[in-house]
Amino acid sequence: MNALKLSPKILIVLSSVLISSLALAAPLSVSGTVKSQNAVPANLRIGVFLTDRSGNPNKEISSSAVTNGTYNLSIGDTAPPASALQNLVQDLLDWPGLIGKIGISGSAHIARTVVRAYLDVNAEKSFSSGDTLFESFVTKGRGSIVVVYSDAKTRIKADRGFDVNLEVGWNLVQIELGNPIKVARVGSVEGVQIEVLATPGYISSYPHPF
Repeated sequence: MNALKLSPKILIVLSSVLISSLALAAPLSVSGTVKSQNAVPANLRIGVFLTDRSGNPNKEISSSAVTNGTYNLSIGDTAPPASALQNLVQDLLDWPGLIGKIGISGSAHIARTVVRAYLDVNAEKSFSSGDTLFESFVTKGRGSIVVVYSDAKTRIKADRGFDVNLEVGWNLVQIELGNPIKVARVGSVEGVQIEVLATPGYISSYPHPF
């Protein structure tokens, strides 16, 4: 039986598709520094949380210890539970720089997230009942970042040049404020500052229902 022979052009195309697939499958990563008015405690962690329908932190999907004032988050490709998904409508988009007339193409459901610092009281390396959440502000230079899951491809546009395409799966969106506003879907971003407020937000009765 003759072996199947592929032309060099086809091999190049297949190689490109494979490389692209591997790149998209790689975990998203966010790293940077932690700022606080008080000394950073040894058991402080940074977590990415799915939110409930009111936007409150719910289920933790990733976390990182804070070491010498720095952190490094990794977000894999595991889909969130279906109960975390909501119809993508304008009211769900409270992203920085997203102003004016907002256009959404396609029909998608998204899972929103927030980043919070917390005290890992039991040293479990994950958020659990009794751990204290702190209000936290996430900034990257003149802008910020957004971590969002989408179950379909969609495009979001607004005033001042805001324009981004979400792919199926987890999306890390970097936003730089200005005129125009620069928005990009990226695989990793460094230098993200998380400012931790001195006053705890609340002690959670984790997990909250969606």
